[in-house]
Amino acid sequence: VNSLNTGISDHKAQLCVATIALEKPKPTMVYKRLFTDRKLEDLKLLLKEQRWYEIYSASSINTSYNTFLNILTTNMNTACPVTKRKNNGMKKHKYKWDNEVNALKRSFIAEQENYLTSGQEMHKQRMVEKKRDYDLKIKQLRKEATAYRIENADNKSKELWRIVNSERCTGNHRT
Repeated sequence: VNSLNTGISDHKAQLCVATIALEKPKPTMVYKRLFTDRKLEDLKLLLKEQRWYEIYSASSINTSYNTFLNILTTNMNTACPVTKRKNNGMKKHKYKWDNEVNALKRSFIAEQENYLTSGQEMHKQRMVEKKRDYDLKIKQLRKEATAYRIENADNKSKELWRIVNSERCTGNHRT
């Protein structure tokens, strides 16, 4: 067990390493139809070309329904086939910190070490100030990265919801 100073808070983290041979999980496969505008237009054209007299001339409702379902399924499989895709889930956006952030983190950790060794109030105040500067810089860079992602997205609404959901799913309630 090792004690780590990560610079995330004023507490030290503990790292316990256990080496266990685990099987790497295989990515789950998902079967789904992709309904693009082009494929839906193809489906429309295929359905227009069908002769529906078999449905109208059927002797019972069950026969009519089964015929309709067969025609619809066949045309959907032709226009919008079921495809097998790897389910990767949502990809987490990774932030790239600059040298200034790394310098702020190092100065915060140095002040934290000074406070932990001396216990003086002066070092505590410096540590709090360095931590505040570090947190504000990270917050500013996150805002800039989010604005950049939205600005350069093809579908801005979709990207905005991805950002909202990724922030909500992480469990980190940042302000």
